[in-house]
Amino acid sequence: MKQWFILHVYVGYENKVKEFILREIKMRNLEEAVEEIFIPVKTVQRIGKGKRIKVEKKIYPGYILLQMEPEEEVIKLISNVPGVMPFSGFGRKPYPVEEEEVSHILGLQKDKEKIEEVPFSKGDSVKIVDGPFVDFAGIIEEIYQERDRLKVMVTVFGRSTPVELSYFQVEPM
Repeated sequence: MKQWFILHVYVGYENKVKEFILREIKMRNLEEAVEEIFIPVKTVQRIGKGKRIKVEKKIYPGYILLQMEPEEEVIKLISNVPGVMPFSGFGRKPYPVEEEEVSHILGLQKDKEKIEEVPFSKGDSVKIVDGPFVDFAGIIEEIYQERDRLKVMVTVFGRSTPVELSYFQVEPM
């Protein structure tokens, strides 16, 4: 019976390890023993070079989910892959993950398009790079994520003045 297991790998090596495992199980005719290799990711939007960029970000860096049969040959193959740390579990035998945990992780994966990363936080100091207040500095007072806008407090003629700007018009200091 196939079960889910967590494989701990070096951070940044998740895709390389997945490709290596797929290649090795194919060469050794063990495809039926490994059902799925899953790297949980989410899509976040970031501001870069004045544009909105969609980037995939790993939800659990350094971890891969495997759905497989815990046969000795498969465990040995996976344990000897470069970049892989020991299976989570007790001793040398991998310990399966409960279905509830896997369902939660897979649920995060399904919601990945809904996640947006705001590149700023309330209280951050920013420099205005576009618009009538170019080269002014200010502090973010409010973030309007649904409109991609910020309320920045700027000192104009010795008075603190609120200015509403888009994410593209400011950069962190």
